[in-house]
Amino acid sequence: MLSQSKQQRLVNLFSSTGATKICRTLAVTHFLQTDPSLDECDQLIKSGLSVGATLRRSGFAISKATFTETTLLSGPTFYELTNREVAIGTRLRAQVYALNVCCNEQTLPYAIIAEAYHPDHNPVAHPKASMNALQRRTVEDVLSSLRATAQGTHLLLT
Repeated sequence: MLSQSKQQRLVNLFSSTGATKICRTLAVTHFLQTDPSLDECDQLIKSGLSVGATLRRSGFAISKATFTETTLLSGPTFYELTNREVAIGTRLRAQVYALNVCCNEQTLPYAIIAEAYHPDHNPVAHPKASMNALQRRTVEDVLSSLRATAQGTHLLLT
C-alpha cells in the first residue's frame, strides 16, 4: 500500500521476480458508504487487504462497471514502481469503474476505483456504466489523483 486517507486508498498491485517488485496496476480507490453487514470486510480492506479477494472470501459477490477509459503518461513515480521498466512518458491504459457488492439480496455500491496499467498488463474488460453528477465528481477526483501519482515526481510510500 502506498498511501491512505479515510475515503481514498492508493495501492501498487505488483508482481515479484525474486526481490524485485514491478507495478502492474496503480490504483486509487474511493470508498462509498457501506451496508453494516460489510463492516468487517470494510475494516480488513481499509487495513490493506485486497478489495475483491476480501469480499469474495467473505461470501459476497461483486460486479464491476466501467465509467470511463483513458490514457495517462507515466512519470518518475510509475518509472520507479515498475523497477525502471516503463520509461517516463509512456502511454498507460487507465480506467475508472464502479465496484458493487451483492449484499442482503441487493446490489450496493462499494467503491469507485481508478487504475493505470503497466503496458504489458491486460486488465479484464467490464460492462459500461453511466454516471450521475455525484459519481462524475468522484470519477474526476480519483482519476486526477491517479494521474498526479502516475506522473508524479516522488513516491508516496509511507
